[in-house]
Amino acid sequence: MLANITKLKNFQTLSYPALRSISTTQKLNLDNILKVHDEMDFHRKVLTAEVPVLVGFYSKKCNLCKMQIPKTSMIANEYKDKILMAEVYVEDAKEVAKHHDIKTIPSHAYFKAGQMMKQLPGLQEMDNIRKFLQHNMEIHEHLHEQVE
Repeated sequence: MLANITKLKNFQTLSYPALRSISTTQKLNLDNILKVHDEMDFHRKVLTAEVPVLVGFYSKKCNLCKMQIPKTSMIANEYKDKILMAEVYVEDAKEVAKHHDIKTIPSHAYFKAGQMMKQLPGLQEMDNIRKFLQHNMEIHEHLHEQVE
């Protein structure tokens, strides 16, 4: 038993620096992250936005969502001059999720001019979210140029 306690003590001592580095976080400017509380709020903040909006659909009880939100928030901070980010918790806005056919949580959707253009379901790495945004922004910039 004493040997096990010694191992545990050594484990805690050895792992402390690793845990310390994981807990370090980057300060984010979250001014461009909109909290959506219900269907009317979604209409006002997302559908009438003058810039594209990346919408994250989450659940308060979802552990994958808790892992996803910081990543998505960092992306929103990177693109703060080009897009807005909105967080929708499906418990609060069931009709929004249903109307936009959100079947997987977490999910992200790209909205432009009041329309959902594309959906990205599931837990995503930051690079996948960046690619998703870049692809959608390029498509819609190209379409906008053709109209003019």
